[in-house]
Amino acid sequence: MENAEQAAKTGVEISPEAKKAEVEHFEQVIKAFAFYHQHGLNVIRKAELSYQRLPVSHQAILNHLPDKADKQKQAIAVNQGFLGTIVEHAKSFICTSQLLHDANTHFDAVHSEDGLDMDKIRCTLRQFMRDWSEEGANERVQCYKPITDALEAYYSHYPFDQRYRLKVLLPGAGLGRLAYNVAKL
Repeated sequence: MENAEQAAKTGVEISPEAKKAEVEHFEQVIKAFAFYHQHGLNVIRKAELSYQRLPVSHQAILNHLPDKADKQKQAIAVNQGFLGTIVEHAKSFICTSQLLHDANTHFDAVHSEDGLDMDKIRCTLRQFMRDWSEEGANERVQCYKPITDALEAYYSHYPFDQRYRLKVLLPGAGLGRLAYNVAKL
């Protein structure tokens, strides 16, 4: 999407097909965010039904599962609130985008058969947790500290007040936490 958006900003003509593809992709992401809660509850319901079909003796061995399901439902509700906030901010984002100004952020109904990539939503939520929450601090240290330490060692001869001139390529920067940490060096 960034390449098409950059092309739009620089005055490069974007084909109607490319513009349509960008809008469709954006809307699929918004739909997946909106469907997360329903999808998560559907997954838990299936697990609960499987549990209920077990013989009572097996249920006794797995008696922790009903409490786990309740905690998962609570987590799904919290995650949906977070995703809803992202969707609300997406509305202001599309207003400034030449590519996405025709995109929708509200859908009356979202169905599982819409081809939504729910695994990608779960992965994105894990990335948000790792990159921006207190709970993810240990994992951030494990992932990013070796990189920032290496950059600090490599560029230690640069005066601190001149480091803003340095350029560091961060392919696959994810949700931006590594870029944020590098910019603070």
